[in-house]
Amino acid sequence: MVRLKKSPLPAGLMIKKEQDYRSDPIFKLIRDDCFDKCYICEEKEPTGLQVEHRIAHRGDKALILCWDNLLLSCYHCNRTKGDNFNRIINCTQLDPEEYIAISMMPFPKEYVEIAILRDTIEAKETAALLNLIYNGEKTDILCAECINLRKRILQELNNMQEKLDDYDREKNQKNKNEYLQSIIRMIDRSAAFAAIKRAVIRNTPAYMHEFGKYLA
Repeated sequence: MVRLKKSPLPAGLMIKKEQDYRSDPIFKLIRDDCFDKCYICEEKEPTGLQVEHRIAHRGDKALILCWDNLLLSCYHCNRTKGDNFNRIINCTQLDPEEYIAISMMPFPKEYVEIAILRDTIEAKETAALLNLIYNGEKTDILCAECINLRKRILQELNNMQEKLDDYDREKNQKNKNEYLQSIIRMIDRSAAFAAIKRAVIRNTPAYMHEFGKYLA
C-alpha cells in the first residue's frame, strides 16, 4: 500500500447512485487515482476490478456514495476485507510507508512480512489486513489466491533484481542510464507492488545510496 492522491470530482459530476461510480467517467477517475492497480495488494491492472469502500458502508448511503471513500481494488482484496478493517490507513491522506514496511521472504517458503513502524491503531489494522491478503489461509480458496499473488510478487522482484544487477555491472554510460530509468519506473508509486520494491531499496544501504532519491 502506498500514498495515493485523490482527485476532486470535476465540476458537473455527481454521485447519486452506485452506477455512477461503476461507470466512466467517474470509474476511470478512480482507476487513474489508484494508478490502475488495487490500492491494497498493489497488483497492477488486476482482473475482477472492484470499487472498494475503504470504510465499509453496511447500507449507509452516505458512505456508499462518498467520493473520498471509493478506491480501486481487486476481487481478492475486496472479498477478503469485506465489512471489516474499517480503521486501516487512509492512503489518500497519510503515507502508509511511514507506518508499515512490507517485504518478501522467499525462503523457506514465499511469505510477505509486514512490520509496524508506528504504534497506531491504523498501522496495526492495516498490517493485519495485509497479512491476510498476502498470507491468509482462512479457506482453501483464499490460500490458493494468496499463493498465486505471492508468486506474482516474487516474479516482479526477480525482474527488479535483474535490472539492479545489470545496472551494477554495466560500464557503458548510455546503457547504464537506460537501466536506471527502468529501475526508477519499478520503484515509482505507480508500479505494481511498489511498497515491497521500495522496501528493497530502503533495506539495502548500497541501493539506498544509489536510488534513495527516487523514492520521494
